[in-house]
This record gives sequence, structure tokens and C-alpha cells, in this order.
Amino acid sequence: MSSRLRHAIAKIVPLGAACAAASFGAFVTTPNAFADTSPVVAVNREVGLSITGNYDALAGAAGLNTAITSRYFAQNDWSDRTSSRAHLTSWRPGFRADAQYMFDIGRVRNLYAAGIFNLGSGDMSAQQDYVWTNVYGGRRSARAARYRDNFTHNTINVTGEIGKGFQLAHDRLMLTPVFQGGYSAGGGNSFTTLGLGYVGLALHADYALTKRLVIRGRAGWAEYLDAGSADLVYGSNGARPEWSGDVALDYRMTRRLHLTGGVRYAYMDYGHTHSPDIWRTASGASFSAIGAFGGDTTYTSASRAGTRSNTVQLRLGLAYQL
Repeated sequence: MSSRLRHAIAKIVPLGAACAAASFGAFVTTPNAFADTSPVVAVNREVGLSITGNYDALAGAAGLNTAITSRYFAQNDWSDRTSSRAHLTSWRPGFRADAQYMFDIGRVRNLYAAGIFNLGSGDMSAQQDYVWTNVYGGRRSARAARYRDNFTHNTINVTGEIGKGFQLAHDRLMLTPVFQGGYSAGGGNSFTTLGLGYVGLALHADYALTKRLVIRGRAGWAEYLDAGSADLVYGSNGARPEWSGDVALDYRMTRRLHLTGGVRYAYMDYGHTHSPDIWRTASGASFSAIGAFGGDTTYTSASRAGTRSNTVQLRLGLAYQL
């Protein structure tokens, strides 16, 4: 081999090795679009479908006290007290569909929009206890009864959210405050009974435990605008708040496919109503019901009612990363 050929090979081999090493290094270390996406951003760019199990428990109480008293005919004083307590429980299988997307506009990063749809249908068990107590002319009587029933309980809920995310802790933590609004409907044997609108605020918190596993949390407040018209509720009036908390896990199985699961708890106090009423006749009865009691007679009526609800949802599903 001539010295000129050996000199050429000595130049070509190192150059070829350098090119091969550079190509291999670029193949190994150059990230694609998915690798560039932070895990806490990726979980906010998904379309998902989950199966759900929903447990509801409602507790309500109502009462009515009435009395007629006379200044001159005390032996004919009369009073009646009625009280009712109800406890309703429901287990409803269903599904949840959700879509969420985080995006940038100009220099504004991590804008967030989401939509969530929930549907459930199952059986509700109702138990109501009634007690009547009556006192007339010093004699007291009482009665009690228990009522039980089972019926189909259907619900739908649609929620929309808009907000902005803030990345912290070296991009491992994402905090996203959002405005929320939605519509909830359903009740006994119906998906559309007495729908209620609501608005409120929520805070999402996503933390990347690893590049594949993210733990997710959400705390929310929603004001139901006309809680008094809700089905299966005693004595509510006006707008009432619902408080909710959510904990979930998101595990990236493949480039685009994620396994998701979580639990949600919500509490709502529908409020209490009190309506005391007193009528008095100073010179003879003006109501036929108290005509026998004569003049200076007082009629008193007072009612009260209230309902509280607790809801738990378990879910497991798959999500597709956009």
C-alpha cells in the first residue's frame, strides 16, 4: 500500500467514525415532541373515557308544629306536632367523558380549557320515618309510621372550565386555578328532572412523581343557583354551595395512551327553612277553625326543613394524549 493511500485512509476513518458517533448521539439524545412535553403539561392535554361508580347519601328532616290557645278556654287548647326524617342512598354505575387541553398564545403559556360529562343510572333506596303527636284538652296521643321505597335514580352533569397553569418546582408541579360552570339534572326515574345551573372556582394541582406517573388533585367550590328546586330535597331555598375534592393518578403506558383512575367526594348542604307564623284575634274568632275557642285566641304555626348530601365517585379509564 502506497504512503499516499495510507495517508488518505488515516484521514477518512476518523472522519467517518466522528460522523457515525454524531449520528448515533443525535438519534439517542434528540428528544421528540412527546419527550419535550413536561409530564404535568401532558396530563392536561388528554381526551379520556372512564367507567364510574357513584354513591349518594341524602339525609333530610322536616317538621310542622301548630297550636291554638285561648285566654278564656284553656281546657280546649290544642297542639299538633309532625316530624319526618328521610335517608336515601344510591349506587349508580355510569361513565365519564372528559377533554382537556393546555396551550400557549404568544407569550402567555399554559392556558387551560376543559369539558367533563358524567352520566349515572342505578337504584335508590329511600326510608322515611314519620311521628305525629297531638295534645287536646290535656290528653296526648301519638302515632308513628315508616315508609320504604326503591326506585331508579338517574343523573347527568356537564362541567366546563377555563384557567391558566403555573409550573413550579423545576416544572414538576403544575397549579391551575380555573373558573367553572355547568349544569346538573336528574332524579327519581328521570335524567332531566329539575336541572340546576352552577358557577364557581376550582384549583387543580398536578405533581410528576416520575416521567410516567403523575398524581393529580382538585379542590372546588360551586354555587348552585336554585338549589330549592332540586329533586328529593326538603326545605332548600336560594343558591347553595357544593364543596368537592378529587385525587387521581395518571400513568403513561405508551407514547399516547394513559391509564387514569381516581376518587371524588362532594358535600352539599341545601340549607334550612324556618317559617313561624302567628295570628291573634282580639275580639272573637276570625277563622272558622278556632271559632269554638272564643275571643282572644292565638293560632301558631312553625315549620322547618333541611337536607344534606354526600357523594363519592370512583373512576377508572383510559386517556389519549393529544
